[in-house]
Amino acid sequence: SVIYLGSDEAIEKNNRIYLPIANDEELELSMARSISPDGKVIELSKGDINTAEGEDGDIIHYYAFKGLEIGSIVEFLYVQLNPAEYLGNRIIMQDDMVQLNVGFEIISPWNLVFAYKGLNGFGEMVVDTNNKDINHLTKHFDVIKKYNDESRSFFKINAMQVVYKLDENLYNNKKDVVSYSEMANYIITANTSGEKSDQKVVSKWLKESGVKNQSTEEAKIMTYEKYLKNNIAIMDISADELKDLSFVQSNKITNPLGFIKAMAIACNELGIEYEIVMTSNRSNLLF
Repeated sequence: SVIYLGSDEAIEKNNRIYLPIANDEELELSMARSISPDGKVIELSKGDINTAEGEDGDIIHYYAFKGLEIGSIVEFLYVQLNPAEYLGNRIIMQDDMVQLNVGFEIISPWNLVFAYKGLNGFGEMVVDTNNKDINHLTKHFDVIKKYNDESRSFFKINAMQVVYKLDENLYNNKKDVVSYSEMANYIITANTSGEKSDQKVVSKWLKESGVKNQSTEEAKIMTYEKYLKNNIAIMDISADELKDLSFVQSNKITNPLGFIKAMAIACNELGIEYEIVMTSNRSNLLF
């Protein structure tokens, strides 16, 4: 990326360039430099990367530029190898500054076909047919306009963006590889059955909650839910052990998925029909 600093605001925003290093990931390539209006160049390399502890305890990695002034140019480049996001990913293209000469590509083996949907002015991608061994979609923008924020509007759903996912595997002729139906099957399997140990824990909770003293399905499930919420803390934390109901029983803590699992297994045992509903936060992503 190349950023021209035409204001004090731009200098303040770009005197640090944060790098996407997390969970002990490594950058394949990383370099940066600043160029002053009179042509003075200060180069930075991987050895100049600084670290700091973020509010959530994570380690933040960044380049820090010194001596920036109006008219300076900041350039940075990094290459990072990550697992393929074939289950579905979203790239937000717009920012609060004008961007020039922006490219986006999806490259995959010949047999893996990706589907995409451009939103809010992204448009269509071009199919590159020069290499038959790969599937190659490209998109280039000479200019991406600054995102003009509005009071009470939601940036993440209104900014230019593209979503993509693996759609076909030509090797085995499978279509709609990643879909809502596939996700629904996964959610049902992961959150409504559980292991024998999970079922044993739920049976104990049902007995202790006094569900059997209730005469209607509504009263039974409300009594059980109240028992769980009075005895187990529900934290919005992503951790596999919080879905292990034996762990939950011992530590009195779970997360939303663990709570859904505890409710679903109880409904199975009580013979109560139920549905699991998928939705999204409308300030972040339209369903």
